Amino acid sequence: GYAYAGITERVEFSGEVPRWTHMYSQSIELQNFRNFSAQRFEFSPEVNSVYGPNASGKTNLLEAIYVLSNLRSFRTHRLRDLIHWDQSHAYIRGSVQTDVHNPLSPDKALSPDKDLYLDGAERGGERSETSGKTLAVKLEPNARTAFIQAKQCRSSRNYLQVLPSTAFIPDDLELVKGLPASRRFFLDRGTFQYYPPYWSVLTDYKKILQQTDP
Repeated sequence: GYAYAGITERVEFSGEVPRWTHMYSQSIELQNFRNFSAQRFEFSPEVNSVYGPNASGKTNLLEAIYVLSNLRSFRTHRLRDLIHWDQSHAYIRGSVQTDVHNPLSPDKALSPDKDLYLDGAERGGERSETSGKTLAVKLEPNARTAFIQAKQCRSSRNYLQVLPSTAFIPDDLELVKGLPASRRFFLDRGTFQYYPPYWSVLTDYKKILQQTDP
């Protein structure tokens, strides 16, 4: 069987100049997560293919990346299910690399393929910024604790912006056949990952709805 993991990119605008942000997980360490007692994985900055026999942990690895990124699983709502059966807690720790490309002027903006500028000139006049962060999640049967740079992070909004990710699984068919609330949640989460200020807009919108409900 096979499983796939890729990179995340985001476009941000400062005035008329787009900033291309390229984010990817460099490595992940698992302790007492599902069938992994202690394991470390390293990733390419491009597309990664994970292969192995059935029940070897391919989906568990993708789930760990998703939990590290989103503080929730795409398979279960029970934190106890994520912890090795004979352990009281689990840890997930990952290293995230972020590369930001800043074109020097609006007329030298990058095209979506990032190899050529919009005017056809070759890449090379941009200013790049590279940074790294470490994310970690401690999982207990009834609690989870998130960390950024080894410091506890109490803001979900700040944490979720570091490594945005999306999983596509068979259950996603419910986006078509299921309740509207599932579709709204999927679109809200995706919009926030692409455009982080959307979090504030959505929060204000929900407050207004609560105030107007009879």
